[in-house]
Formats: sequence, C-alpha cells, structure tokens
Amino acid sequence: MTTNSAGQGPDVVIVDAGAMQDLTEKYTEYRELLYGGGIFDPCRTIHLTGEVLASVRNVLVTAGRAQDTAEPAGEDKRRP
Repeated sequence: MTTNSAGQGPDVVIVDAGAMQDLTEKYTEYRELLYGGGIFDPCRTIHLTGEVLASVRNVLVTAGRAQDTAEPAGEDKRRP
C-alpha cells in the first residue's frame, strides 16, 4: 500500500497472483543462471544491472515471495 497523492490514506494495489508467480519463477531462474556457475551470463547477454535486479527483488519482497538469500542489490558482477 502507498499513500495516495492527496495524502489521504493508502491506495490499494491489486496484484495478479498468476503474474506474480510467473515473475517469481523467472527471477529465481535468472538468479540461478547468474550465480550457478553456468556459462550464460545474463548481465552481459541481456544487459541486466543490479538496479534492475533490485527493482525486481523489491517487488517480490513486497509480495512476500522472495527468498532472502539473494546477494545485495547494486553489485555489478561484470567487474573483474
């Protein structure tokens, strides 16, 4: 929930459970590919950044579906 622009109480955001589950699965798959030692590097291949991952993680945490085992957001794994 967020406070509406008039500052008069919370706005309710409706979240589609199916879409949230799909996002959760894609996020989990991405993290496994990124940190699982595979040869596919999503950061280089599709140019995802720590900021993008942080945004996705925030959505998942807000929905109560993220595992809190992910590395801190904002780290750029492309640096040597």
